[in-house]
Order: sequence, then structure tokens, then C-alpha cells
Amino acid sequence: MNKTIHLAYSTRHTHTVMLMEAGWDMKSISERLGHESIMTTMNIYAYLSDNIKQKSIDSFDKYMEQQK
Repeated sequence: MNKTIHLAYSTRHTHTVMLMEAGWDMKSISERLGHESIMTTMNIYAYLSDNIKQKSIDSFDKYMEQQK
């Protein structure tokens, strides 16, 4: 892979992870990336960053506290 293609891929990948961390839903990300199917997006970006995992945990904890 040449450097130009690698840089473009890396930038796209970083942008996608940043969208996920900002709380964008996968459908919106998929549309922004131009994927025909949300499954394409899910298969490529199935992993979650540590920030996303922590936000999910915090969100659930907050929800559970509100249920008391």
C-alpha cells in the first residue's frame, strides 16, 4: 500500500472512531462513509475504543441510578 492510500485510510478510520466517540449512531456513520449497508460499517469498525466502552458503562450506570 503506498503512503498516500495509507494516509487516506488512516484519516478515514480515525474520523470514524471520533464520530463513534462523539456518540454518533452506526446508521449515521454508515451513511456518512457511503456504505451501502450498515453491516459493512459494523464489520469494519466492530471493535470499540476504550473511550466508547467507558461511555457505555457510565451511561448504563447513570441509567441504573435513575431507576432507584
